[in-house]
Amino acid sequence: MKTLLIFGSKTGGTTKIVKTIQKRIGMENCDLVDLNDNPKPSLEIYNIIVIGGPIYAGKLLASVQKYISENSRELLTKPLAIFTCGMNEPNYQSQLENAFPENLKSHSFYRGTLGGEYDFEKLNWFERFMVKSISGIKTSMQHYKMEEIDRLVNQISEIEKSHKDIENT
Repeated sequence: MKTLLIFGSKTGGTTKIVKTIQKRIGMENCDLVDLNDNPKPSLEIYNIIVIGGPIYAGKLLASVQKYISENSRELLTKPLAIFTCGMNEPNYQSQLENAFPENLKSHSFYRGTLGGEYDFEKLNWFERFMVKSISGIKTSMQHYKMEEIDRLVNQISEIEKSHKDIENT
């Protein structure tokens, strides 16, 4: 089975997370598509779709939102996992709920927030100011939720296993 991870990333934190997922799934069975590089990836050859991106100012990255709105019908034809990345832990659940349309949330086999990072070298002055003001964090830091990443990878593995079981009957 082939899995496609579709994502957007602004400062590279989400890219690091999806590369970790790809490595755990197996690079030969999983392709990555950064919507900044390829805004219209085809889903045709893939069995499982994973889509997500970072939350900025309470909203999912615009490139991911655009892809979802233009392709939600096709996303509903395959097993789907949805995720967000971010550092605002008290609001993880509400941000996740607000990031995706109801039809994709109800269709998805996985919904979660995978953590994130603040990379002050890649943030502009206003973004640094906002992070410092809202979170009190004054230097770059990362917090990846490895248990959530493992949960996502395990659920993908379960789908692959059940698909193989069906093929063998």
